[in-house]
Amino acid sequence: MKTVLNFFFGILVGGILGGLLGLLYAPGKGSETRVFINQKFEGVFEQVKQAIEQRRQEMEKEVRDFSNF
Repeated sequence: MKTVLNFFFGILVGGILGGLLGLLYAPGKGSETRVFINQKFEGVFEQVKQAIEQRRQEMEKEVRDFSNF
């Protein structure tokens, strides 16, 4: 159990340090980097919303098909 916790702690610390180093060595200004990150986040968020909506519609169809038996 201790090994698993150490592993996840290492992933957490590595992710945080990697993110900080990425921001420090980013080629653009801080304001440009924030805009870039925000645009990427909005794009991913929109894709997730679309995937959820598509899956919801598929599940509703399956429920309708199942209830027709």
